[in-house]
Amino acid sequence: MGGIVALRQFLSGLSDPFDLETSFQSVIDTIIPADEFDGAVEAGIHGRLLTRYQQNTVFLERLTSLLKHLDGDARTRYDRPFHKLALTKRTALLEEILAKGFEGLDRGYTFGADLLHIRKETMDAFYTGESGYAMLNYRPPVYGGYPDYDQPPSD
Repeated sequence: MGGIVALRQFLSGLSDPFDLETSFQSVIDTIIPADEFDGAVEAGIHGRLLTRYQQNTVFLERLTSLLKHLDGDARTRYDRPFHKLALTKRTALLEEILAKGFEGLDRGYTFGADLLHIRKETMDAFYTGESGYAMLNYRPPVYGGYPDYDQPPSD
């Protein structure tokens, strides 16, 4: 039975090999998916974060390990790469890692810690950045409160 699973994983890897950018985009899409509003991917958050992470070789190695772990887990459980899973299955896999939190950090296991970091940065970039404001049609308050855009001052 184990040989059949290994053969399926091997064949799945041949037809749809692991790709860092595609997997990372799927993680970001899982954290803030599009619904009636655009999500983090549509706001370009995945590209901005990945560009920054690629400048930090230590974190990039950890990110690659996390994404390969997710992809391998998806292929083992569902015979599909992570990026081709339905949102509910991707969410379940991420929640499983987050539930472990910092467990095993002393032994070099950083998936939970790294995923928490990625989730926080995704949410910060989306909800406090200009791209997120535009997606949500939000205008932050200015000094003195909200201006009345329909009624200009009558000095």
